Amino acid sequence: MFKSIFDNPVSGSIAGLMIALLAVMAAFGLYVSSPESFGETGFFVEPEGIYYLADSWTMNYDYLEISFSPGTLIVPGYNHGRITAVLIIPPDDSPGEFAFSFPEEVRGDLPDRLSDSMGQALLIINYDDFKTIIRDSGDTILLRADDVDVPTRYLLREFEQSNNILTHYRFFGAVNYLSPPSKTVLLQLEGNRTGVLNYYEDTMVRLKGLDIDLEFEHPELEKRFYPPPGFLPRVASYMVLLTLGAAAMTLVATAGHTPEQRKITGEYNPLWTMAALLTAFIYTWLMVLYQSLFQPAAVWMAVLWALPLILVGAWAVQSRLEPEFFGIKKEGVVLAVVLAVALAVFLTIGSAYRFPEGIDFPVGIFAAMMIASVLRETLLRGFCQRILGHWLNPWLAILLVAVVWTAAVVVSQLPLASGESLFLNILGTLGKALLLGFVYHRTGHVLAPGLLAGFLAFFSAHLIY
Repeated sequence: MFKSIFDNPVSGSIAGLMIALLAVMAAFGLYVSSPESFGETGFFVEPEGIYYLADSWTMNYDYLEISFSPGTLIVPGYNHGRITAVLIIPPDDSPGEFAFSFPEEVRGDLPDRLSDSMGQALLIINYDDFKTIIRDSGDTILLRADDVDVPTRYLLREFEQSNNILTHYRFFGAVNYLSPPSKTVLLQLEGNRTGVLNYYEDTMVRLKGLDIDLEFEHPELEKRFYPPPGFLPRVASYMVLLTLGAAAMTLVATAGHTPEQRKITGEYNPLWTMAALLTAFIYTWLMVLYQSLFQPAAVWMAVLWALPLILVGAWAVQSRLEPEFFGIKKEGVVLAVVLAVALAVFLTIGSAYRFPEGIDFPVGIFAAMMIASVLRETLLRGFCQRILGHWLNPWLAILLVAVVWTAAVVVSQLPLASGESLFLNILGTLGKALLLGFVYHRTGHVLAPGLLAGFLAFFSAHLIY
């Protein structure tokens, strides 16, 4: 029934348009009615020209006490003119100190008082708390940046750690960061013995380091401050609705134009084909891990994604399969390009929650990213999804390839995400992978998902907000 509706140009266009409008309206209504922000893309913390110098000073939390020596440097970090983080650097000859004191029933093997000298601290803090706790505390004096012998490049590198400890998630290429509200307790400490420690104190208390992983419920707090209550279900619902809207737009564009699935008329060995599929999935995992660890140039990624396609091409020749079987053909190029551009613009604006202010457009990088994405999608959709779709069915093939890709991406990001950030990253990655598979299924052309993935990757890296 549904297939006959969407295979008809008129009924398919009308049905797809209605679904798209309803999904977009629901997503927009959810966003504007939300009491809290969904996050902010283009997040960048940097110092400005005013620093502070602290006298003897102590900060007390429920389970943590931090003390600073005279001469401690305090550098506020700004994101779009708003204080978001504070970097605290004690003098080399007089480091600060911190001490954790956890209840006996939750601390496990930790001592009753875990203390260490402190190299520096990074506090996630908003302007109201900064003004109350630091600026107007009476323990600081004002300095100009010119009076401090600390390289700006060093400060920028240290402030980059804010991006790792803030709640954040990747959604169709855009990385959204949730700024801290008042009373947020989220910080990173560098101890001389304990190393780097991340500490979060809210309804849940978390302390994580190289050899420490402690988490327990706060016995006195019932209302969560960061992330705010309801943040996860609202953002997850918005992500689902936006993905549904993009899928409905695909239905509108491809109504009545869905190519028939060709039957395999060649002769191929099922065991060798299964081995090729398994090898393609393993290679994909290794490529995702390699890109996450080393951030190679786009040109090099294009070369690496081309290598397995040489073997796929040899397998196709031996199996007497034409390129059209995989979605490599002249027919439908215009539809693939137009659909990829339209979806990329729609998803980029929808996932960033605002319009960009400009774009940095290096032609060489753009071309390399597009080629790498098309080659990757040719392997994942043109080969893996197409073969699995023949053996099983197209919908199960879309799901299997999407799950494999999502697992690879999430595993590579595990050290940088946890809790709600991890869940939203899984949902966003899976939604994008399912959409790319659906676009390939409806258009029957590898250019459509390849160009869409390339545009999303390029926009996320080069749009200016």
